Amino acid sequence: MTSSTQARSRHRSPVRARSGVSESRDTKAQLAALVNERIAGRCLGQADAARLLGLTQPKVSALANGKLSGFSVERLMELLTKLGAEVEIVIRKSPKRAEPRIHITAA
Repeated sequence: MTSSTQARSRHRSPVRARSGVSESRDTKAQLAALVNERIAGRCLGQADAARLLGLTQPKVSALANGKLSGFSVERLMELLTKLGAEVEIVIRKSPKRAEPRIHITAA
């Protein structure tokens, strides 16, 4: 799985460049959804996921319930790599008429 501005997947929801807080929240929510999908795809319980990810079970529970205040975008990307995903960040010039945005795409 690749997380990038390029791509091909059902997780193609652009995050509009609004305020930094809102943008970060939306980005974290999308990354957390991908982490949760990977955990479910491996049929891991919270305790097993916690061991694999180096988290506590309550942190996995918080992640599963969308309580993301304890997670940075960087940390969520690290969790994805621990779940076997390759995370890629691509930065490119925005088209002249388009509003700059962040895309998170899973392949």
